[in-house]
Amino acid sequence: MESRTVFVGRARELAELEAGLHDAIEGRGRLFLISGEPGIGKTRLADQLADHAAASGARVLWGRCWEGDGAPANWPWIQVVRALAAGTERATLRSQVGAGAPYLSQLVPEIGGEPPPAPPSTSPESARFYLFDAVTTLLKRASAHQPVLLVLDDFHAADLPSLRLLQFLARDLREARLLVFV
Repeated sequence: MESRTVFVGRARELAELEAGLHDAIEGRGRLFLISGEPGIGKTRLADQLADHAAASGARVLWGRCWEGDGAPANWPWIQVVRALAAGTERATLRSQVGAGAPYLSQLVPEIGGEPPPAPPSTSPESARFYLFDAVTTLLKRASAHQPVLLVLDDFHAADLPSLRLLQFLARDLREARLLVFV
């Protein structure tokens, strides 16, 4: 039986990810997309990177997609925002959330914030944009306080809104202390 502590065959990939983590810690955010057949060790690679990130002082946040029916839209992002909120002092969280509270409370009601007033011309696409901006802003502000490794596991099962939110975040990583592992 294979031991959980033994990690074989991905030294080059792990070294590249660790270099990307170093870049993120230094303020040069990165995104890594890992692909491959089920069972080849993508999650195990993420676990190794998460261990290294935690040892380097980074905060590790996980969002896992659900492959079955019934998951709400943006399920991995709901998990990420919940984990971030649960592990952050209330006053710090309020400053990181800022004006995005009403939009983030759509994902995670415990964030608080009254729903934004809806002008008559607000389209669903506009509301989605403000939600994506609120999540991106929260992650960037949190990473300014402490570097963040964001792991989105089983993302092949992600819903379209989750994919679009990742696309939105990826465009704004340049100066963030944030590494996204998908």
